Amino acid sequence: MSVVFDVEGIKRDECDSFVAKIESRLISDMMLVDCQTVAQKFLRPSAKIAKDGMDHLLIQVFLNGSTTWSEKEEVVCQPSQLIVIDMSRPWKAYNPDFRNLTLVGPRRLLYGKLHDEDGHH
Repeated sequence: MSVVFDVEGIKRDECDSFVAKIESRLISDMMLVDCQTVAQKFLRPSAKIAKDGMDHLLIQVFLNGSTTWSEKEEVVCQPSQLIVIDMSRPWKAYNPDFRNLTLVGPRRLLYGKLHDEDGHH
């Protein structure tokens, strides 16, 4: 996860109960990721964005659990709702135990196909 997000939430004394399962498939320029794990905070600070230069969008659906993220206000995404994370913008979210599917794609593949291409975060 550290390639895309900084992760917080696993305390040293909880490491024995840490469980995670991640499967991914690379399909041309797109990647599909199935992630299931315990509660964590996912952060994408400006410093990480400047360092990695990843210009991708993450399109995510939660199969179990949810995510709560903060930008100007707190927003909750429940199972079966889609969210889009613009990797060129900061991200701060908390996910209780969850399973989600994420489609990761370069922005260049989606330009011209979305209304308000830079407004999906």
